[in-house]
Amino acid sequence: ALLGPQLIPLRQTMGHFVVKRKNGWPSYQLASVVDDEDCGITHIVRGQDLLQSTAAQLLLASILGFNRFQQVCFFHHALLTNIQGEKLSKSAGAQAVPPAPAPDFDEQVRQFLQQLYPGHHWPAGSAWQQLAIPS
Repeated sequence: ALLGPQLIPLRQTMGHFVVKRKNGWPSYQLASVVDDEDCGITHIVRGQDLLQSTAAQLLLASILGFNRFQQVCFFHHALLTNIQGEKLSKSAGAQAVPPAPAPDFDEQVRQFLQQLYPGHHWPAGSAWQQLAIPS
């Protein structure tokens, strides 16, 4: 299930976070927000474990004047787990999603969006990629 709107008290939950590593490279938080702004990312789907990262990145975007990133539509979902209840993640050795989508991928996405927004018409085919998510 997708989580509804969230209010993250960043100062209390994350405190000061790193933006530049000791080796001089940017941290994940900074690199991610800069890359997403540069690429013009409009929608991000993440697990609920990254709510604090989203809040930190929105703060960085505000400080850096990244207006596009501040308009990104974020979807946070409950964590995906295996049958033992362990979080599926690359760091835990979870298998990656195949690079080529299934033949019915577009239809699966359309049906998923239809479940999220039952009052909105989602046309068949790949047209969903150009549609705006209703607010």
